[in-house]
Amino acid sequence: HQIRDLETGKMVPNPVYITYCITTAFICGILQCAMSMMHLGFLVSFLSHPVISGFTSASAVIIAMSQVRHITGHSFENSHRPMETIVNLLTSLDQAQGF
Repeated sequence: HQIRDLETGKMVPNPVYITYCITTAFICGILQCAMSMMHLGFLVSFLSHPVISGFTSASAVIIAMSQVRHITGHSFENSHRPMETIVNLLTSLDQAQGF
């Protein structure tokens, strides 16, 4: 999601990707407000507790794994695949910096 800046040669965020992210967040916010105004929150009660719990737990794990390299103070390849991130973390533990 990054492109190379022709002037500096550094990798910079792709402006089109940023626009898509902002637009998606805005549309999701509008949909949530509309659903709230129409009192559609009762639809969540049709989802089972394990589904809600699993979704919440998976979100927490993904967020935690994306922050591991900032917590440990070293850089390693962050992947979209959780197992690759874990392997990259474990193979680069010798680079970790303490608090």
